[in-house]
Amino acid sequence: AVLIDRFGKISGRYFKIHPVPNETKQFKVSRGSNIPVFKTDFGLIGIMICFDSYFPELPAILARKGARIIFFPHQQNTPDSGTYLLHLRAHAMFNCVYLVASTFGIKRGGHWDPKKNYPSYIIGPDGNLISCSRKEGLVTVTIDIERKWMVEGHGETGVKDMKYILAKYRRPELYRKEEPKSHD
Repeated sequence: AVLIDRFGKISGRYFKIHPVPNETKQFKVSRGSNIPVFKTDFGLIGIMICFDSYFPELPAILARKGARIIFFPHQQNTPDSGTYLLHLRAHAMFNCVYLVASTFGIKRGGHWDPKKNYPSYIIGPDGNLISCSRKEGLVTVTIDIERKWMVEGHGETGVKDMKYILAKYRRPELYRKEEPKSHD
């Protein structure tokens, strides 16, 4: 993915961390080797592409690096449209970030097939949908980049900022001890 600033200049590049096996074999796509965040005039952003979304570590790392918005260009149509939306909402909610998922729309007058095409979404840091589009074109919305997911009853009395609560009560010292099982 190429990030282009408001003046038309390239201000960053993201190389997909998790290409699917067919991409590596057929198209000779190599895996990216770092997880960058990009400074923009409105705040830090992250990018993940297509199959990247199936690995929850990636949006979590982007959020911990300060990304307030994660952009997600893709062309996927699996496992099903309901599960697709659920996992996007979960990424936004668990990481307290906006998530902008963009994919191919249908041309004016075309037929929408939910088994072949998924909508583009803008999702808030609380997991709520802000925008949904199935059409070819551009969608714009105004968001409050400082908006917090405010939840009563978690963490500490009087503290409602879920991002603060999740960051404070994480236990990374335990997560690192877990050894993945071999998939030979």
